[in-house]
Amino acid sequence: MKITASGIILILLFTSTLSSLHSSQSSGSESLTMVEKAVNFLVNNQFNRSLGLCREAPSVANTYWLVSDNLWAWEALKVANECGLSNAAEAAAAADMIKARLIELAVQYGLPRDAEGLPISYAHEAVLGNIALPPYRTGTNSVMYKDDYVLNTTMLNGTVMSDWAQYADLLLYAALSYHWQGNDSDALGYYSNATKMWNETGIGLQDKAADETYNTYKLALLLYTSKVLGESLAFESELVDRIFSQQRESDGGLVTNYFANGTLDGDANTETTSISIIALLTPPKARLGTFAFYYPWYGTPSLSGYWRHWNDANHNPDNITDGRRDVAASDYPLLDVYDSNNETVIEQHVKWAKEAGIDCFVVSWWGINDFTDNASRHIRNVCERDDFNFTFYLENTTSINQTVEDLTYLLNQYGNSSSWYRVDGRPVIFVYSRARSNLNPQAWIWHACTDNIGNDADPNTTENAAEQWLPSEEVRKPPRHGIIPFQPFKSTPGYVESASPIHLQPGEEYWLNVGVSDIRNDSEIWSDVGVRIKIGLGATCNDTLYDQVVNFTDGWHDMSFNITGYAGQDVYVRAESYNGGLVNWSSEWAAVDYFFVNNSRGEIVSPDAFFDNGWNEVVREIRENGANPYVIMDFEGFEGRVEGFIDYFQEYIDGIHVYNPLDFSRNPLEVYDLYHEACELAHSYDKTFIATIVPGFNNVATSSNRTEAFEHVVQRRNGACYNSFWMIAHACQPDGYAITSFNEWHEGTEIEPSLEYPYVPESLSIILLTLIMTATLLLAVTVRRRKQAGTRRLRHQRRRTQTRSSHALTHL
Repeated sequence: MKITASGIILILLFTSTLSSLHSSQSSGSESLTMVEKAVNFLVNNQFNRSLGLCREAPSVANTYWLVSDNLWAWEALKVANECGLSNAAEAAAAADMIKARLIELAVQYGLPRDAEGLPISYAHEAVLGNIALPPYRTGTNSVMYKDDYVLNTTMLNGTVMSDWAQYADLLLYAALSYHWQGNDSDALGYYSNATKMWNETGIGLQDKAADETYNTYKLALLLYTSKVLGESLAFESELVDRIFSQQRESDGGLVTNYFANGTLDGDANTETTSISIIALLTPPKARLGTFAFYYPWYGTPSLSGYWRHWNDANHNPDNITDGRRDVAASDYPLLDVYDSNNETVIEQHVKWAKEAGIDCFVVSWWGINDFTDNASRHIRNVCERDDFNFTFYLENTTSINQTVEDLTYLLNQYGNSSSWYRVDGRPVIFVYSRARSNLNPQAWIWHACTDNIGNDADPNTTENAAEQWLPSEEVRKPPRHGIIPFQPFKSTPGYVESASPIHLQPGEEYWLNVGVSDIRNDSEIWSDVGVRIKIGLGATCNDTLYDQVVNFTDGWHDMSFNITGYAGQDVYVRAESYNGGLVNWSSEWAAVDYFFVNNSRGEIVSPDAFFDNGWNEVVREIRENGANPYVIMDFEGFEGRVEGFIDYFQEYIDGIHVYNPLDFSRNPLEVYDLYHEACELAHSYDKTFIATIVPGFNNVATSSNRTEAFEHVVQRRNGACYNSFWMIAHACQPDGYAITSFNEWHEGTEIEPSLEYPYVPESLSIILLTLIMTATLLLAVTVRRRKQAGTRRLRHQRRRTQTRSSHALTHL
């Protein structure tokens, strides 16, 4: 969302739509009624119930046009009803009457009609999904009735226009028509030509028809086409702002013509108001479509010879009560328990997925010759027969070599399938956070009072330091290489140390190199932090090389210690923080920027750096072998440091997603903030962002501690949870959507029909929760965005201007 000088653009997701709602005022209540005002204009001001049609304009009260006015009015009111607006019932009734009247009159007057019997003009019907290809002809206005009222229609059936491509609306009809035909190459070409007509000064489309005035309906048509094609407009906020500036306060109608200074010219009318409603209530097409995580790990004795997964957590599916087997799930499959190798079951799943608007299954895959690998062959067979797509979710890794072997296997075994989902010809692969994290270095141990986002840590535990790696934008003093912060406990130090001894060959010279600093300046000198650099033959490191209180104003301390005296031995190294002020606690954070041992030849002999994930090497090797999959990686665990995550992996991934946002937060505002930031950052690195939708969560049936599990249940609330996630996802305008999940029964995230929920919710069919909830969400989002905008711009500017170090330990 962009805050403009003249207003705030708010995005509101209804049933199957994302509607942009604009307000030139600060009042959220007013902003939420602007589209509804436009609908009311059609229903209450324009619609003549006795004729079943909308009039042209208040100033032309007795003139009625079938095309385009009423053809578009029918579509606008139909969409308004589907969106569940407050005036949906009135809109639905009017839409039904208009459609019936259009069909009746088209037959009565022998007009050209589409498959539904609606009158067409050979151009305007492209808005409704009909194909009306160029070249276009001159228009003919036909008067069919003229007595107590005038009944007209338009048809482009005259002579061929040699200059038709100089008119923005005709270019956009062409773009839509080619898109409906499946020819997006030509569609994008015509769309691009239309966008080039944008005049930033006049804030309008400067086509051949534009003289002193511009046309509002062409702006709405451009907005609608951009959403249908899934193309973002760099000037969308200005465009929407201009559309709403043409709305009359008196009745909610939109005026067609305006001068460059914004002055209205003429009357509000049905045509412009209708196409504006359609455009604003149309959700933007996701470039990558809608995915659903699919689990092929279920087995039954009748097919696989044994129970698999249905019997997890000590459940016994052989026990049947009231017609239901005892299975490891809180909900029960409508199909009953099934085997993932059963192609009849897969066919039903594909059928349901298609009905729900899902484009692709992301198939959970656990390794070569695993149960899921065998089931994946059946999934491929069904997808190829039923014209559906699949891809894989890489669930687990153990080493770089094994991961390369697994990916090579997948590409060789399934790469020739016509159903493997591809982007720009490249097979897509999703990577789960566990598969990524298993490739993290295991060479350093972390122990500190708080973790890298300020949560209290357990004083009795240590963990892999890679999990605490922190990128530059999250600290007050930017590091050079990505850091590990370690804050002392009240009574014990925080530290980073080598997990295993480092062997120093005899007959060689060695240096320990380290950069340390105070990175969080929260208090005065009475709570300073001190740092010790230690080495020793045991993990406690008894020899101290450096011991000093560090201050935030000191900058980074770059040090090198000659440790040749330890040659021929196995040593541990440790960076330790302690309370260095006047009190027995510290609110300051020490940090290590780099920590390594090198010999006289410059060779680094200590373990891998703090964050040197093996995924990048995996992709390098895969590419060297001639393959180049399109990788979409789970950034779970890096929700507070998304930019550092993308920056580190940027050359080896193509997109990002998070498998289950409920693990991050149950607060929709926080999820919105995460999605929006992730989407913006991904796009700033020319990556894609897939927004995840979750219907709920319930793993009570598989939990060892059911009391605790009950506390973490997220109720579906009759679809409200699922719908709210669609609202959030649409509002961020991601490149695609992923549903967690189609059939992960253990965690209760499935959308596969169950006895409890015997239907598949449509992926784009979101029920309006309440206007109050939405208003609260949007107002809060707007306030947050205002506060964050300046900071984010500065951060992005800093990232673009920073030069990356060529130091051997630059692992960002």
